[in-house]
Amino acid sequence: MNKTLKIIGSLLTLLVLLPIIIVVTLQITNLSEDEERISNIYQNQLQSILFSLNQYSEDFVSSWKNQIKIMNINFDGEIENNEQQLNKLLSENNALIGIFLTGDADSDNHQYYTINNSIDKNIIVENIKSEISLNTLKIEKLKRFDKSGYDKIEPLGELSDPKFSLLLTILNEKVICIMVVDAKQFIIDNLSQKIQQATQENFVIAAGKNESRTTIYSTDKFDFENENLSLALWLFPDYNISIQLKGQTIKGLAKNRLFDNFFILIILSLVLIFGLWFVFRLIKKEVRLAQIKSDFVSNVSHELRTPLALITMYAETLEMGRVNSDEKRKEYYSIISNETNRLSKIVNSILSFSKIEAGKRKYNFEFIDLNVIVNNSILTFETQLMNEGFKYNFDSFSKLPEIKVDKEAVAEAVINLIDNAIKYSNEKKEIQVRTGTDKNFVFVEVIDNGVGISAEDQTKIFDKFFRVTTGDVHDIKGTGLGLSLVKHIMDAHKGDIQIQSKIGKGSTFRLNFRV
Repeated sequence: MNKTLKIIGSLLTLLVLLPIIIVVTLQITNLSEDEERISNIYQNQLQSILFSLNQYSEDFVSSWKNQIKIMNINFDGEIENNEQQLNKLLSENNALIGIFLTGDADSDNHQYYTINNSIDKNIIVENIKSEISLNTLKIEKLKRFDKSGYDKIEPLGELSDPKFSLLLTILNEKVICIMVVDAKQFIIDNLSQKIQQATQENFVIAAGKNESRTTIYSTDKFDFENENLSLALWLFPDYNISIQLKGQTIKGLAKNRLFDNFFILIILSLVLIFGLWFVFRLIKKEVRLAQIKSDFVSNVSHELRTPLALITMYAETLEMGRVNSDEKRKEYYSIISNETNRLSKIVNSILSFSKIEAGKRKYNFEFIDLNVIVNNSILTFETQLMNEGFKYNFDSFSKLPEIKVDKEAVAEAVINLIDNAIKYSNEKKEIQVRTGTDKNFVFVEVIDNGVGISAEDQTKIFDKFFRVTTGDVHDIKGTGLGLSLVKHIMDAHKGDIQIQSKIGKGSTFRLNFRV
């Protein structure tokens, strides 16, 4: 049995541990792939956020262009008076420093509008004209776009002093417009609110200068060493928008995911191990029960065969007339009677157990004196006790109150205890039976000086079919049903069984009945 259990336990352990080892190995080997996968997911999300910010910037500047465009500015002849409307546009947008309008890249016919008088207009105009001369191809390209109906704004360059950005666009086929923009102010005034909305409480976004990596605006403290993605603004290529995960990096996310997976794996492993232990325990119990049943069949067969053999032998001897003396015949009849009683007890035990297992055992409760039941039970063994040289004593409590019990069932319980006391006694053949009261209970005790029961086996002796498998007890035959029946009878009477026993010192069994 032990070998079978070891094989089953090994297989179950392998079934649980093998998947765990495979999963752990895959998790460790795929760490870099997981990190890359997570990185790609977040990079795509971050790029979409940065794209939306760039698109918003372009749309905002396009709104300036549209306001200028509806003024119908041209340089064919008389220039319409648009100064008031342009000044209003400039006053409403702090980032828009000035508006330069010209009819052609090579033309001196131009006009510059600004409301910022602290900056020398001539310096700005000369710088703009210089940038125009250097970007004639870009201007021609934008004109072709405009003819095709494609509205586009492109960065023209940056003024060195002061640091303003130039944005080029075509108003119509005759007018080129260059907007002078303070990129820092544009980010603070016009882009910051959109940046704040885009963070979604999961990211930190910062806008700053590319070269110096100085921050112009940030939604929170930004760590440039751990930035996840940085892209230049389309209209202001010297400025970039940087973004990172709030409080962690992509690498940290991958590690956290690995940790979470391991945590879940540990929990699942513990559940599986518990399940393994539970299944193994059930299997062990079933294997043990199968072994016990096998032993039970063997023991019962022996228990039945021995008295049957004796009855057959003595009956045949008497039948054949081989016994001449009356004394010998009386002895043979006595043996046949005792063995018949022994067979009857075995059969009754099996039948009682069968009824209990089927849930058909019925009890007829009535008030009776426990001393009467115990005394009648002892009388059943009187001849056997005398023949086997036992000293026995019944110490009855005279003022015992009557209790409501099934007298047949209680008698069966007491008989089982006395029978065990006889079977498991060694050289010191003394048995004491006594009754008494203890608080709200009436009890009967059966005390022997036999082989005793170990503390470990005391927790198992009331299990069906259980037989002690060590020491001298192993050599004593029995069905393993007696104490199981006693336990069931006491449960039916809402009582309990107490046991005190030491190896080599004997045992005391007490049945407690509620008054």
